[in-house]
Amino acid sequence: EGEFENDEMDMGTMNEGMEEGNDEDLFSRLGSSSDDPEQKRMYMEYLALIKEIDCQNKIIQDIKAEVVDMCGKPCKTRNELREIKRLRICMEQENIKLHTMMNRAVELQNYGSHRHYRELNLTTTMDD
Repeated sequence: EGEFENDEMDMGTMNEGMEEGNDEDLFSRLGSSSDDPEQKRMYMEYLALIKEIDCQNKIIQDIKAEVVDMCGKPCKTRNELREIKRLRICMEQENIKLHTMMNRAVELQNYGSHRHYRELNLTTTMDD
């Protein structure tokens, strides 16, 4: 689990370029309805959420790559088979978190704002 925490920190440093000031500037260009504090709060929540979704996608991709590598070995020990099963369960749990975040992002997008949102990528699991 420690290696995935490091991945999250790496993603955090990659996103440091998008500081709060940039977010404020983006919001100020939205138009006359941007004075509403609730809309502003929801927009800031959305911006934070897309960063979390990117990190979550990275976590799932890393787990998926590890499972694929382990499954590619010709002979697997019992411990390796147990580890593959554990990783698949972990990947499904992470996928549930991702879908929850995606649903929240869609709720924020559909609130009725006239903002332009970028498309979000969704990492597929082995079963997808």
